Amino acid sequence: SKLVADDVPLFRALLKDLFPKVTDPPKKVYTNIEEGTKALIKKNLLWDWDSWMLKVIQLYETSLVRHGFMLVGPTLCGKTEIAQILTTCMTNDGNPHRTAIMNPKAITDSQMYGVKDPVSEEWTPGVFASIWQRYNNRALKYTTWIICDGPVDAIWIENLNTVLDDNKILTLANADRIPMTDNCKIVFEVQDLRNASPATVSRAGIIYVSASDLGWEPIVQAWLLRRPELSAHRSAEVDILKPLFDRWLKSTPPNAGAAVDFFDWNMRNIKKIMEANDSIVIVTVLNILSASLKQCVEENIILAEDAYRRVLCFAVMWGFGGLLEPEERKKLWDKFVEILEDAKHKDAIPPCSEGQTVFEFVPDWTDKARPWKLWQPSEWKPPKKLQFSALLIPTMDSVRAEYLMSIISQHDMTRNPPSFKSTMLVGAPGTAKTSTALMYISQFSQDTMLSKRLNLSSA
Repeated sequence: SKLVADDVPLFRALLKDLFPKVTDPPKKVYTNIEEGTKALIKKNLLWDWDSWMLKVIQLYETSLVRHGFMLVGPTLCGKTEIAQILTTCMTNDGNPHRTAIMNPKAITDSQMYGVKDPVSEEWTPGVFASIWQRYNNRALKYTTWIICDGPVDAIWIENLNTVLDDNKILTLANADRIPMTDNCKIVFEVQDLRNASPATVSRAGIIYVSASDLGWEPIVQAWLLRRPELSAHRSAEVDILKPLFDRWLKSTPPNAGAAVDFFDWNMRNIKKIMEANDSIVIVTVLNILSASLKQCVEENIILAEDAYRRVLCFAVMWGFGGLLEPEERKKLWDKFVEILEDAKHKDAIPPCSEGQTVFEFVPDWTDKARPWKLWQPSEWKPPKKLQFSALLIPTMDSVRAEYLMSIISQHDMTRNPPSFKSTMLVGAPGTAKTSTALMYISQFSQDTMLSKRLNLSSA
């Protein structure tokens, strides 16, 4: 369970070499857990994915033998959903479970465990200490998982070493010793163990969830499953979009070399300005697509097939190309044009002149056919009171960024795929990130919307 996905076949091959005559031991079957998990996946409109399901079983097996364990893996590999599905499944199976979730990095060390006033000697209990005292109670008729969902930091994790070892006691600065009961477990949900000491790691059970254990495909399938829940005609929309996802993203691109799909080609050939795994990219694509189709859901209309192709092309290119420099965007678009031509979907290609790409075009949302429209900044009108240092003049880049921020902010907040109406502008100093944000904010009505600026790196 603690091996990354690439090392699992190597480890199995090594065991085969060491014990060539020994057959594989029979796989332990947890009928109630497996059937309950599959039922919950179906009920929650998720997609049953074997490698991800295996991690649910591994977490269950670890919880049987350990009182402290860590779910480790990159963003959007399904760690939270694994824990929620398993605890709900065990509750439905007659073994009540509850979760208490906190982010240790959101508070200071003294706020987490408690602090004693140096003058009055008065003790102020911390957040974690209070949670620990509340749920480590044998009178409770349920098992509690205290989940620390946040980066592991040597400042707070080292204080839990006595909890994770056989002592199972939390010792506080006021000399309180709170023992751990059998109906409580401590779980860490982290991206990596870079700041954890060997003493901590050796005391906890480790379940590593690789990015490839979930991947991008189940996220798309779950999104397609949820579309018909929005309104009556979304099933027809799914019938149009599903083959496009398969043909454009899942199939092997033409002249792609060793790449097996468009994500693989993108990883091998495109240089991003910041790392983003396949799950992050596909969530961005789906959020832009959902936001672009929100008008159709509200009006309960279905577009023509060629219109859906243009909208999906727009979403895919901005999902993949949002984190790219102009040269890399050109390379990405040239490859995607090959895919569209190979699929005979030329109607999704905008009328680009020399040096133009799809990033200069946008589907016209005022027209039901969604034809491509060249992105152009609106005509700038000078203000009555001219202050040169405060002038904000729209450009094509600012118009594009404002438009994407606008549709994402109007999109509904959803848990799967994650959408919280948030946008991140990434770029080098002096690339007008602040100016773009200010131009977007200036469009707000002061009666209904306020803005607040925070500097998060002033230190």
